[in-house]
Amino acid sequence: MEIENKYETLKKQYDALENQYGALDDKIEKLKDEHEILQKEYNSLQTNYSENIIIQSMQEMKERYDKMLKSTVTIHKYDTLYEKYKKLVKNFSGCTIILEYVIKTLKQLNRTLFTESKNLLFKAELQLEMIKEILEDSITC
Repeated sequence: MEIENKYETLKKQYDALENQYGALDDKIEKLKDEHEILQKEYNSLQTNYSENIIIQSMQEMKERYDKMLKSTVTIHKYDTLYEKYKKLVKNFSGCTIILEYVIKTLKQLNRTLFTESKNLLFKAELQLEMIKEILEDSITC
């Protein structure tokens, strides 16, 4: 009888362990399913993260490109402006040469005219000298 009691208690213990094993087995299956779901989410998040990094770097490159475009001048514009500048310099130089010639002519006239005319010519000569200096200053700037 003692053996039967031991057998019964062992059988109960075995049944309890078998039930626990079944419950643990179910938990393992649930955990495996959860693990697969988490693994898929992890992979999708990793993909999204790398895509976001790529998009962000592309946006940064676009911003740098826009800044570069705003701060630079095209060669065509530069060449056009340079040509206009050279023409202006030639015009200013030509103006100063004409003014020098007019001043020289006024000085020659000044030698041959009377006092009133000399004063008027002298004033005109001074005004032409001032204009000449202004033009020369604008060339050197």
